[in-house]
Amino acid sequence: MTARIDLQQQVAELLPERRGHFVFESGHHGQDWLDLERLFLHPERVEPLAAALVSDPAGNNVEAVHKER
Repeated sequence: MTARIDLQQQVAELLPERRGHFVFESGHHGQDWLDLERLFLHPERVEPLAAALVSDPAGNNVEAVHKER
């Protein structure tokens, strides 16, 4: 459990969050906006987190995995 919380904290540190009222492309409304594009600025910081996530899918509550051909 502690490893999962640590993983969530590390991901949160990479994602600047803005709060307010947002209307998403889907038409849904939300209070939080995560700037996902910023993850691509530092792939070296994301790679270890992605590796940790896929190393234990069941422990990280992963429901689906897309396997490239």
